[in-house]
Amino acid sequence: CRGLLSAMFCNCCAEDKQHEVSAVIFSGELEYGETKVGKMSVFDKSAKEAERAEEQMYEAARETPDASPYARHAYRTFTIQLELCEGQKLGVNLEMDDDSLCLVKSITEGLIARQNEACSDDQVVKVWHRLLAVNGERGGSKELVKKITECKRTVDLTFEEPQLLSIPVDTSKGKLGLKFLCRKACVQISSIEESSILKNYNDAAGPDQRLDGKCRVIAIDGSGEGDGVLLAKWLLEKEAMTMTVCKWS
Repeated sequence: CRGLLSAMFCNCCAEDKQHEVSAVIFSGELEYGETKVGKMSVFDKSAKEAERAEEQMYEAARETPDASPYARHAYRTFTIQLELCEGQKLGVNLEMDDDSLCLVKSITEGLIARQNEACSDDQVVKVWHRLLAVNGERGGSKELVKKITECKRTVDLTFEEPQLLSIPVDTSKGKLGLKFLCRKACVQISSIEESSILKNYNDAAGPDQRLDGKCRVIAIDGSGEGDGVLLAKWLLEKEAMTMTVCKWS
């Protein structure tokens, strides 16, 4: 089964201060224990301070319209079975820096791509799907990958679709209140500050739409997907914007 999986990891850290966010981004590839660390990018920017308006009206949380491939079936899970062949790869890049979320970052040539071509629409594995279980057994990201490498003939992979949220914000009316970690392909939400735009959003949102540590900002104003550094830069610099956020159970 070895040689079946090619995985990509991102190791990132971010330091948040009262009025300053410093993000250091490391990118690297890991294949069977051999780490290749890429270039480091650093940027610093002081967060804008704005006087809060006397009255702030923020839209309640809302899902992306039905055109979204995720909006109709939030947290839907499905299982595919793959026959393992010597020398073939699964063909999937996984984000594994958060052990509680094993996320599909991209799909390359391999068993999953061929499965996608042959299966029904509701069985297609997509970017930002979460690998939830291997052969019916859940676990952390590294544990799930280990289970795959131990399989010999077949493997059952269970995936979870994210809920996709579209959140408009205007930082000219107050502090955004977002602490985050910059990943290679997205921005991971770390926490939400009190007395902020996003705290007001969370207070108005339903349980399945509140922002927490299992959320990722994947686009801003419909752009920037796949570029965590650019998304982080926009979060620090833009005033009015619409955040596209993936959320898992």
